[in-house]
Amino acid sequence: MACALKEGQRAFDLQSDSAEIVFTNALIRCLAGKDDEALDWLERSVKLGLTRVEIENELTFSRLKNDPRYLRILQLAR
Repeated sequence: MACALKEGQRAFDLQSDSAEIVFTNALIRCLAGKDDEALDWLERSVKLGLTRVEIENELTFSRLKNDPRYLRILQLAR
């Protein structure tokens, strides 16, 4: 997990405007149990153009489906 976190950050440092890379960082953090950080990254990815469908189709976030912040982020997504 430490390696995944490091590589995710490295990819972001190289291409910070990529919704996919930011979304991958959200996934990594969610899998690591870092929900607050995952939601930070998820919100960032939405601001970069990630769609609601892309988020809803990702099973990794299913345990967050009742989290108020997650629901707010979904509303922000197109």
